[in-house]
Amino acid sequence: MCTFGCSYISYDKDGGAIPRESDPQLVFDRLFRNPMSDPNQRRSMSSLLDRVSDDAKALNRNAGREDRQTLDQYLTVVRETERRIENREQSGPNPRIDFSTLQRPEASANLNEQVESMLDLIALALWTDSTRCITYMLGNSNSRMIFDFLGITEQHHYLSHFFRNFSRTNLDSLLKISLWHMEKFDYLLTKLKSYKEGSGTVLDNSVVLFGSGMGHSDNHTAQRIPIILAGNAKGRVKTGRYIRYSENQELSSLHLSLLNTFGVETDSYSASDSPLPGLDGGYFPEFRERPFESWVTQEAGSITAQGRLRMSDNLDEAKVFYIDIAGQESVRIEVVFRDFHDFNLPYHVGTPITLTGTGSSDGSQLLITKVTELKSLFGKSKPGTQKG
Repeated sequence: MCTFGCSYISYDKDGGAIPRESDPQLVFDRLFRNPMSDPNQRRSMSSLLDRVSDDAKALNRNAGREDRQTLDQYLTVVRETERRIENREQSGPNPRIDFSTLQRPEASANLNEQVESMLDLIALALWTDSTRCITYMLGNSNSRMIFDFLGITEQHHYLSHFFRNFSRTNLDSLLKISLWHMEKFDYLLTKLKSYKEGSGTVLDNSVVLFGSGMGHSDNHTAQRIPIILAGNAKGRVKTGRYIRYSENQELSSLHLSLLNTFGVETDSYSASDSPLPGLDGGYFPEFRERPFESWVTQEAGSITAQGRLRMSDNLDEAKVFYIDIAGQESVRIEVVFRDFHDFNLPYHVGTPITLTGTGSSDGSQLLITKVTELKSLFGKSKPGTQKG
């Protein structure tokens, strides 16, 4: 069952999902046509809030328990608004930007235009210092979206289950959608880089985290999640490299490191109580290849192979796996989804394993069609469990 995690990535201190806004015109109005941006309007609003607060306190003395709870929530909103006004007065207007010159986005004709308008606003909001932190989803995790503007007729969610719904046409459509996502990421970085800020750009002074909620869409694997960091936070983050740690790391350790990088002092975040090392270019325990032997045995229909697991290089058979054996033909693995899922094959791609199963031989190559056991040579995976 899909919970908040499918539709939200921003939550309040109590774990409640923060409502999102996906209409570029409404976002523009809230950012740049907000009365809070006008000093005279702020003073008028502050006076009004004083009167509202006094009236609410008088009501509170005569209210019942439930009414007092409602009033308390109401006063909390009032106090937060007062704090925002005070912060605006202390920081003063941004001398660089005349908000009246900013253009409101046109109505979007399709998803691509809507997303690009939102990315324009993200860059503009950071440049004008209207906010310091933004979360943005390109779609729900359980997306039923149809990318018709790309010439695709199937739902994204259906295509993402490409092992179960395999065809070259489906796979090409999924790759086309994935490429579109990467192009939008590039669009945002280019926009941030176009705004000058101090001796650099907005991108130089920011960190953009781009990623996914899953390591593999068809298997719903929550490990080996791909993450990209762009921007270097005024030199606090070293980019231009690929980092692979010696052991698996919690994603929340990355979040904890970024919190510390931006001066948020906290000892833990989610499942992590230690930040991810090495983001600043310092030491981190780096992954090192370890030597291992590869071999294969066959006995009475049972095949056991030890070697590095890989996916097929041929997109026409992208649901096929191979175990490479030194000096021999690779062992081919063609299994049903149940084996693919229960033994978490995509998680082990690129790593050495020992796999046992049943299958056959055509005289030159062994074929496994049923997996009965899988062991990682150096990892701590547990095939058959939720986390693999």
